[in-house]
Amino acid sequence: MRFMALTLGLSLCVASCGDKSCPQKRLPEQVVLSFAPVIKKIAPAVVNVYGDRQTKQATQDAQGSGLLVSKDGLVLTSAHVVRGADTITVTLADLRKFPAKVRGMDSETGLALLQIQGAQDLPYVSIPQTPPLEVGDVILAMGNPFGVGQSVTSGIVSALGHIEDGITPARTFIQTDAVVNPGNSGGPLITTDGRVVGINTAIYSKTGSFVGISFATPSHFALPLLKRGQGEGK
Repeated sequence: MRFMALTLGLSLCVASCGDKSCPQKRLPEQVVLSFAPVIKKIAPAVVNVYGDRQTKQATQDAQGSGLLVSKDGLVLTSAHVVRGADTITVTLADLRKFPAKVRGMDSETGLALLQIQGAQDLPYVSIPQTPPLEVGDVILAMGNPFGVGQSVTSGIVSALGHIEDGITPARTFIQTDAVVNPGNSGGPLITTDGRVVGINTAIYSKTGSFVGISFATPSHFALPLLKRGQGEGK
């Protein structure tokens, strides 16, 4: 197998239930035909992250996504987007650009926490404690695939607690079929009621592009990192 980290610029390869006792989810009386209200709620907190690395040969740019998790500019993203970067730039949904620095990294989960410099009162979303999620639930993936700008795709949860080697040491992921591509890494995976349940991390691919299997790190894995980062900022 070959796993591709979802950044641009660097090639980082990182039973059904039939008895009556099984609870069944029913469609609401009014079927939701648009995810627009949820997207409007989350989109302002989704950012683009650029990490520049200077080498003897040239400058290498890694591009990914991130999520604002505090009004004073804390951004959660994937560690491989910014690892080893000499400079980091965060572009907000309103296209304002700010320099950022690494506040912390978690080598176990492959997540990083950034601090935007020079910005206040920013839109943000909270990370919930282990939100309920089931195989078959509809989810939305947000980010900046291939640098085309903020995009949203939808799919379902294909597997939970999926174990995969070679992505991060934690190895436990949410597997989905939502379309994600290089540049999506670090962006949020959300439910249709607006809860952030994962951070887009990698895809299974032999070509570098999406083929139907993507992996997200469960968002609650980030809570210890956020706690440390917020404590250091006081």
